[in-house]
Amino acid sequence: MSYKAEIDVEVLQVTDALILVTDGDIEGWIPKAILAPESEITKDSVAGDEGALVIPQWKAEKLGFV
Repeated sequence: MSYKAEIDVEVLQVTDALILVTDGDIEGWIPKAILAPESEITKDSVAGDEGALVIPQWKAEKLGFV
């Protein structure tokens, strides 16, 4: 079973493979490849975008978002 975390974030920076996001307290680099299909933050997001980031629970825990 796959568990997902949903975090409200702002996109700070984008590279070809990664997105730097913040929830206001924590910043973390997220690989575009692990974004869930239902995520409002997508591989096409740009700096300044805000929305729900949906990623695997383990990654959210590792970065300290949950």
